[in-house]
Amino acid sequence: MPNMDKLLSQQELYLSPQSGSFDTERVIEVVRPLGHCWQHPAVPAIFLIFRTETSKARCEASIAANPKAALPYVLLIKVEPDEILVNQFAGADFAEYSRTFLTWLLANYACTASNEEGTDLTAHLS
Repeated sequence: MPNMDKLLSQQELYLSPQSGSFDTERVIEVVRPLGHCWQHPAVPAIFLIFRTETSKARCEASIAANPKAALPYVLLIKVEPDEILVNQFAGADFAEYSRTFLTWLLANYACTASNEEGTDLTAHLS
């Protein structure tokens, strides 16, 4: 079993497949139903997970008005074939979304993991 408490306590998690690559379409199918999900139009690999439809709509309007606007503090998941970033700066309010995603990911892929400081967290994945 993954040490979810350790994984959820990280601000950023960088996960890479131990072999091959992530099936990004399959991963995205799991990300989309989390909370109120929004795919960034300028950076389609980035998915922002909001707690409410209202906050999602405000962000969409803000980005539409200023594409270079700062991203809000929500759960951010960046999906690429060779690496998935789970940015958890938003804190405990988003932990269940992170837990749901990480549980699925780690059940379907053997991964390596590190945090924003480059600390190897792979031992906490199994």
